[in-house]
Amino acid sequence: MNRLNVNDLQNNEIINIIFNKEERDYIESLISSPRAKDRELALDYIDTSISVRQNMEFILKMADRLIPDRNNNLRWRALVLAGWYIDEFPSKVWPFVVKYGAVPNKDIRMGVACCLLEHVLQYHYDTYLPETEKLLFTDKNHIYTLRSCLCFGEEELRQEFEHNKTDLIERARKYWRTAGRAKPKLQNQ
Repeated sequence: MNRLNVNDLQNNEIINIIFNKEERDYIESLISSPRAKDRELALDYIDTSISVRQNMEFILKMADRLIPDRNNNLRWRALVLAGWYIDEFPSKVWPFVVKYGAVPNKDIRMGVACCLLEHVLQYHYDTYLPETEKLLFTDKNHIYTLRSCLCFGEEELRQEFEHNKTDLIERARKYWRTAGRAKPKLQNQ
């Protein structure tokens, strides 16, 4: 039974539910629609139950399909959906940083910086700074993504982040200026 096919998104019967197969199929059909209004409705339905852990894999799959959407609003909403899981499940979100932090589309990279990477680094700095560094040497578009990040949190962390960010970007730019002829020297080597 599809509980989502209702006009009232505030209906208590569809808030914080585990999506069943029919509901997932319905959401997927909305996301596949050529109409932006349908894709937006799919995101509205997802928003009603984003906090239900059992929906995470499905929601991330749907976000992955919408991040490259031609509609900026839908694209950024999909990035925010993926970002919802950063605090507890950064390893589930990191592939989005890797995949979309290098795309040619500057708006998508800016969204990755603002909605994903800066928060991954905010909450999991020690784990993901070395991973971020590696990305800078795999595709130069990741430089723009990191450069667009801000840092939140304690002053000490912000200062460390800004120092490391500047250093990483400088070394990565130097690497790409030499067209990758020299193997990058990573900080942890």
